[in-house]
Amino acid sequence: RRGEIVFVGTTDTSYPRSVRIWPEINSDDVEYLLQPLPRHLDVEPVKPEEVVAAWAGLRPLVAEEGKKPTDISRRDEILVGPAGVVTIAGGKLTGYRQMAHRSLEKVEELTGLTLGPALDEEPPLPGGDFDGDLDRLSARLIAERRVPEWAALRLARLYGTEALELLGGGFEPLVPGQAVAAQEVDWAVTHEGAATVEDVLYRRTRLALYDPDARTSAVEPAADRMAELLGWDEARRAREVEAVRARLSEELAFAGREGT
Repeated sequence: RRGEIVFVGTTDTSYPRSVRIWPEINSDDVEYLLQPLPRHLDVEPVKPEEVVAAWAGLRPLVAEEGKKPTDISRRDEILVGPAGVVTIAGGKLTGYRQMAHRSLEKVEELTGLTLGPALDEEPPLPGGDFDGDLDRLSARLIAERRVPEWAALRLARLYGTEALELLGGGFEPLVPGQAVAAQEVDWAVTHEGAATVEDVLYRRTRLALYDPDARTSAVEPAADRMAELLGWDEARRAREVEAVRARLSEELAFAGREGT
């Protein structure tokens, strides 16, 4: 759960087509995920048209002949090719740091080089230099950056201690009454390399996934702010707005549903 949004997953559907940035979401998978919800939650049956956001990703599994996706191991494997190229395959997103370290260790073993610190010496991720108490960090944002109480936890969860630097002199809403700060757009561009409005709404602020009230109302203000920061002309700004609105619409047009 994230705020008022409850998200459910996952499926084990094979994806035989070529890889896409936005894999289409199959209506059968949607029905599969929604069907058991009344058995586990105190809710009426949920219809696909009641879904407010959806996304799909591909999990890379190491192929095992004759096995169904549900039976294939999720473990990662390191392979060394004939030319000495080190490849890691499989695994889960939650283990990416350990996977990266193990890959480097294999390269060190093959080359004799020292490429990085030991895993137990690894520093926290940006914004992670606090004790993990999100409520305490939220209280700091409220007290030191004048963040409304109803917006503080989201910022603390999303940015960690970087929220203090991001907000600078205080909280400025991107959309009046919404929890997203205008400075988040600036931060996405200047610190995280965001170059499209779609990137800002989906990957940086996460509005498109977790805030259905703000995901459409933030499109124009975000485009305005990015146009100023990146020097877009009106034609480029219009293309950005059109592209992200198309993405928001296509996201819920589940493949296989009648009429799509």
